[in-house]
Amino acid sequence: MARQQVIALTTLMVLLPSCADVELYDGAFDFPTALGVLQESTIFDEPIGYVASGHSGQISLLALKQGRFLTDDPYVSFLRGAPIATGRDRIITDLGAFQPSDTTIMVVAADMAFGQVITVPHVIDVENGTPIELDATISEPVFTDADKSGDVATMSDIVVKSGYTSTETWTVTYEVDAWLVHGSRSGDQPLLASTGAPFVGEERDIAFTINGNATSGDYFTVDTDNGLIEYETGGLPTHLSLSPDGTVAAVVVYNSTTEETALRWFDTMKGAFRDADVDLPVESIPASMDWSEDGTRLFVSDEGYPAIWEISPTKTEVVEHSMPFTSSDVTHLSGSTERLYIAAASGKEVWTYDLNHGTFQDVNTTLEGIQPTTFTSPINGIEAISSSYDFPSFDDSGVQPYGRSVGVSLYDGSVVFIEEESGCLVEDSLGPHTIASTSAANFDYQTSYSGIDFGPYLEQNGSDYNHVVVNGCA
Repeated sequence: MARQQVIALTTLMVLLPSCADVELYDGAFDFPTALGVLQESTIFDEPIGYVASGHSGQISLLALKQGRFLTDDPYVSFLRGAPIATGRDRIITDLGAFQPSDTTIMVVAADMAFGQVITVPHVIDVENGTPIELDATISEPVFTDADKSGDVATMSDIVVKSGYTSTETWTVTYEVDAWLVHGSRSGDQPLLASTGAPFVGEERDIAFTINGNATSGDYFTVDTDNGLIEYETGGLPTHLSLSPDGTVAAVVVYNSTTEETALRWFDTMKGAFRDADVDLPVESIPASMDWSEDGTRLFVSDEGYPAIWEISPTKTEVVEHSMPFTSSDVTHLSGSTERLYIAAASGKEVWTYDLNHGTFQDVNTTLEGIQPTTFTSPINGIEAISSSYDFPSFDDSGVQPYGRSVGVSLYDGSVVFIEEESGCLVEDSLGPHTIASTSAANFDYQTSYSGIDFGPYLEQNGSDYNHVVVNGCA
């Protein structure tokens, strides 16, 4: 963070308590739980981001290059486009998007709440260069006189809202003097409906008016549809990774009854799971995954077994890369050599692994043994950035480094980046820096912190000088 930003933030923190009215945060996302990126398509001119919110079941759409929400209308770019609705009670753990045809885009997601993989359309057609989204529909309501008392009631003026109405069955049940509105994938509506008065659901996902007579237990059922399709996983899908071409998704499924975890292939084009699970050891607990840059191999971290798995969706054999530790995440880059960046399950270390030579990269040669990149905050996740970009710092010659990196999300809310080649953190504009010189004397000092009970201590290097040795990654 630049010094001017720090000053501005500090000033804001000082001024906030003096404000009379402080509004609560009403931001773009409501507890984001998963994200995916459609890097390239023939429909959009830029990468599109998909962010799932845990409290609404909605997937927000982002125009990543422009840094704003994706709009429904190219002529009204300042208006936010509608999200994709999946149902308010869903818990999306992972998602991805792909383009099945020249005019369609589909989203694939893992839902822990109902133990399903779901597919939902984002774009169903393109007309005159404008993407067309599917309009939500509703069926005819059916009234059930539960107690056979002869009551008759009607539901009219039914309205749904695209982007907010999902595929589910709504049950509207009469209780004493009001109607309880319940969605099979959205749960109970916070408001009750009254006979003879228009009812509008939360965020207008459903609206209607009921007239007539009813007694407790009588109910209506009505189905809404936004093109979402459900596929049962047989457990809780904790992770999902969609192949770059979108034809297959790897899904990690936990069975709470047997307490076993399996890795399964989901064929997105056929809409079905393959018969056989990936053959892994019984102790294996597959976790986060990443595809190779060419999209032919999947790398899988393992929280229960000390290995990284290399798997091809077109082959049955599994390649085991033995590790001295279990892992929670892995990502891949293929530059001068193939490298895996592995987040240890212990929580605060990222190891750089040379896949071609089967060796770890030592990022701190000042200490004995091979050292990882260590953080003071637990690691939330890691992800490779496959495109090169200008790093924010300058070297001592005024040259701005250029390359690729791995993003590391930390639980303290920050994101840092690891350089692809060195395994060191990408430096910011404030440092660290030193004076580069071929003369060793420029790095030697005659003063040592002697006579005190704590470091640092400088050791004699065989002359009258003391040489300072620090971690090359600073």
